Amino acid sequence: MAAFNNIEYAVRDEILHISLPGKDFVMEQAHEMVDLVFEKMDDGPKDIVLDLSGVEYINSSGISVVIRMNLEKNVRLVNPSPMVSDILELTGVLPFVPRFDSVEEAVASFAG
Repeated sequence: MAAFNNIEYAVRDEILHISLPGKDFVMEQAHEMVDLVFEKMDDGPKDIVLDLSGVEYINSSGISVVIRMNLEKNVRLVNPSPMVSDILELTGVLPFVPRFDSVEEAVASFAG
């Protein structure tokens, strides 16, 4: 995987795979994600796999980026922690952004 600021990413089979380092998806990471997805990769893949397995907390900045990405791209979340899942459920994100247990399941969902 390559790195953009602190975000690890790779494009495989026209799908952008993103992995967030650290335990929090807050304002700093949200700004970096916007730079990566909407500036650096703007004309790139329309499908995104966002691996949240290392993220233990997400705030409104992170949530707004997930929502924005999903409005313009096809986003799949992978393995969010129980707390992140609860926050995404309470804010109404999960019915609109599918969640999967593995990257392989998320990638396969784009084919169907």
